[in-house]
Amino acid sequence: MKREMANPDNGINALLNVHKVLSEDAASTLFQNNEISRIKGYIPEVTNPYRDVKIVEQGEGAELEAMGYQFVGMVPTDPTIPSMGNKAMYVTKDNGSQRYVSGATSLTSNQRKGSSAVRNQNYRKGQGPTVADGSKAVYAAARRRAQGNHSAFDPAAVQDTFMIPVFGTDGRIMDFQYEMNATNRDTLLDRNNDFAHLLGQYAGQNFDKQHSPDQN
Repeated sequence: MKREMANPDNGINALLNVHKVLSEDAASTLFQNNEISRIKGYIPEVTNPYRDVKIVEQGEGAELEAMGYQFVGMVPTDPTIPSMGNKAMYVTKDNGSQRYVSGATSLTSNQRKGSSAVRNQNYRKGQGPTVADGSKAVYAAARRRAQGNHSAFDPAAVQDTFMIPVFGTDGRIMDFQYEMNATNRDTLLDRNNDFAHLLGQYAGQNFDKQHSPDQN
């Protein structure tokens, strides 16, 4: 690596420069140069379309198992929100997705990454907490953590799973999300980590997200 980086012309610098150009293009075309909405160092994620992961309440996986899903394990949740309940993760390597003719309609989604911490709480019709109650619990937990001693915080020492804030274009927190860790994305979703392929996906994504509404 040191030998390659010492050369004036090398593939690593070329890839980094391509990524920089794509990132700047996305900033202007998709985010109106709003730095708050962008992920630094972002690259797209390409996963196996036939892999599918489901999160259900503990003890409610019988239907998924009958459909061919396999139990992976319990899902860790934010320890500061006790109302989250116990969640179980299931995965299948063949989700039976129907084939479709590509090119007629763009299926690009603007949905943000992760799963909402509020939506993943236990809400039963006619009983238990409401969505409003869950939202209050999530934001209360975030406020409690915000009052901690930040100067003593060591990210490397964190062992638990915590929710991630989602910021709006005005800098205010809109929601809190959970995201799958890198190991599970590689093993459960069969993620493609070929950097050249991902840069090609990045370029196509910048164009597709901008023009999908007109095409459809």
